[in-house]
Amino acid sequence: MRVAGPSATLLVENREVEAPIAPRLPGGPLVVGDRVDVREAGGDLVVTGIRPRVTHLERVTGPSGRPRPRTVVANADLLLVVAAVMDPPLRTWVVDRYMVAAHAGGLAVVRARFRRHSQTPSICPAKTAPAKRPSRIVVGVVTRDSAP
Repeated sequence: MRVAGPSATLLVENREVEAPIAPRLPGGPLVVGDRVDVREAGGDLVVTGIRPRVTHLERVTGPSGRPRPRTVVANADLLLVVAAVMDPPLRTWVVDRYMVAAHAGGLAVVRARFRRHSQTPSICPAKTAPAKRPSRIVVGVVTRDSAP
């Protein structure tokens, strides 16, 4: 649910529980969406391991000579890219990068565009080119566990 520094908010039996993360976590670092192993210590849960990831969304970070992929979301089923059609136009390569990263990590992709003066999005299949260049994008992920 949430990872912040040395702790994570976990969903345990339909309730949120704050749990510290063990140092040097095998398979780490922990990211949003990870399924974890826990143990009880002094009445509290402690995150002790990360279960294998089914899907992941990565971004590349680091100096230009030594870029490294970093997982930012795990176990998501769908990447939703929402773009507003406004001026100034966004370079479409940003949307393309999200779509390629999602495909590489095993996520399905849906793109929605908001037109000017409209509150209703138009859903676009991932393979179609946008009619206009979006100026802003919002990215969200959906898992079967988080669907209503």
